[in-house]
Amino acid sequence: MIRLQLRTRYALALLILLLATVGSLSAALLAEFSVTADNLRKASAKSMDEGLLRQYERRADDLSITLAESLGDAVYLLQVDSIAAVADGLTERTDINAIVVFDSGGLLYYSGSIPGVDEEVLGAYHLSSGVLGKAETFVEYYEQSIASSAPVMLTGKVIGHVLVNLSLAPIQEQIALARDEQNRLVGQGLTVGLWASIGITLAFSGVGVVLAVFMGDRLSRPIEMLAKLARQIGQGDYDVPADIKGIGEIRELVQSFHTMASDLRNTTVSKTHLDNILHGMLDGLLVVGADGRIRTVNRATCTLLGREETELLGQPVSSFFNAPAAMLTPEMPNRPHESTARRKIGDGLPVLLSVSALRERSADGASTVWVFRDITRLKATQNALVAAMHESERANHAKSQFLANMNHELRTPLNAIIGYSEMLVDEARDSGLERLTDDLNRIHTAGRHLLGLIDDVLDLSKIEAGKMDFISEEFLLQSVIEDVTATVRPLVDERGNSLTVDCPAHLAPMYSDQMKLRQILSNVLSNAAKFTRNGSITVTVRPAAEDDGDWITIKIADTGIGMTASQLEKVFGEFIQADSSTTREYGGTGLGLAISRQMAHMLGGEISAASTPDEG
Repeated sequence: MIRLQLRTRYALALLILLLATVGSLSAALLAEFSVTADNLRKASAKSMDEGLLRQYERRADDLSITLAESLGDAVYLLQVDSIAAVADGLTERTDINAIVVFDSGGLLYYSGSIPGVDEEVLGAYHLSSGVLGKAETFVEYYEQSIASSAPVMLTGKVIGHVLVNLSLAPIQEQIALARDEQNRLVGQGLTVGLWASIGITLAFSGVGVVLAVFMGDRLSRPIEMLAKLARQIGQGDYDVPADIKGIGEIRELVQSFHTMASDLRNTTVSKTHLDNILHGMLDGLLVVGADGRIRTVNRATCTLLGREETELLGQPVSSFFNAPAAMLTPEMPNRPHESTARRKIGDGLPVLLSVSALRERSADGASTVWVFRDITRLKATQNALVAAMHESERANHAKSQFLANMNHELRTPLNAIIGYSEMLVDEARDSGLERLTDDLNRIHTAGRHLLGLIDDVLDLSKIEAGKMDFISEEFLLQSVIEDVTATVRPLVDERGNSLTVDCPAHLAPMYSDQMKLRQILSNVLSNAAKFTRNGSITVTVRPAAEDDGDWITIKIADTGIGMTASQLEKVFGEFIQADSSTTREYGGTGLGLAISRQMAHMLGGEISAASTPDEG
């Protein structure tokens, strides 16, 4: 269109040259005015275009930023319905082509359509261009639209992006109207100049013709080349030659073409690149048409199914997968399901299969993407775990049965031994046989020790089997502390220790299993007394308020032999003591603290230990 206008004006100048024998100066002035007016029109049109585009760009930025601020919670919570409600209210505007919302992992919501850009390319572009995760706004121009991307922020972190695509049609209409008005004014000026120049001089008409031919050649040649390049870029060829020459605005336009072609070359995701991604996947992928037939497969699919690509394309997907009926309905979202794939040779292949619908619909309906993974090893591992679990349950049942039987078989004779040994001690003292009392006391003590060991083993077995009974009741902690310390005091005195209790007098009643708490405190206090000689033991009770209610902290400290860091790590283990010498010197089974910790956990509490060697 611009080239035709120039040629028309140059023809008019030649006509004036031929007809004006006395108006050469008028023709020269007219040609000069025409060239000047044309340059001014181009410069003002470019400035006006850039100003309107910048204004439109700011509008797109403001809209995307506003949307990003309003959709922060919805993107964080993946509330697609809330996003759709906001987006649908805006897409009714004629200037908005589409609204796209991405979370930190990629495409989350897509409403409307962007001319010349499909959803897959748009999503892949945002993933590959590094837009995701940046707290910046980005503006991209498409052939018929402008897109602005703004980050969705939550507590200072980028959790997604909002992309708003505005149609350039409204701004193009404004530009067209402004140019028409400008052309009209320029035309009026030319007409006035024509008649004025005829009256001034006709002597320079020849110079005007020469100038018109010269300027026409300088202007039309780069313009024609730019038109050719525009068609070339539109066809996807972005290799623009760098030797195109021009003057003024033409030079700037050439530079803009170079920049645009370079940007398009760097940001366009090619089909070859996408194919490389698909064929590099370890999971199988198929694209299935609305008719249920396979349209596309990747290399992993052929490997897993043991078939060539030609054997799969065009075949019904149901011939190769046993998929639930719900997965065959593209409109119904579904989670991955276990299925069986039919291989060409061998048994069926256990797979984890996921089916999702493509947003693009053809005349026949929506296509679907099938992604599957070989779970042969996973199934074998699951089967082995189930077998091991059943074996463990059988062994645990046998152990529980054995312990239940041993409970009766061992307790009965032990109680008899303990009872008769007490009677024999009394009879020996009454008969004056003091030399026998030490041996009888050893029998009695050994029986008590063995009975305690059996009780500990049975308690541990009940805890592991989940059969330990708990009876919650209300009681005063002060009374429990007094009873336990009274029970342990003989052992404390025997070892030459002092025992101090620091317990507030007005504690609120406690609601828990009193007997289990007694057992825990008795175990810990007995250990403190047993491993401390000529030292001190302190029991400190303090109330502690936590977020989930009122708690009691009971601290038992001693000045005994202490433990190393490695010993402290395993102090709550079963059948664990510091070392073999400790067992020989102090005795014990190593079950007391293990049982105490598990009981504390079952009561909803916690038990921990801190120690320094030789300090307690």
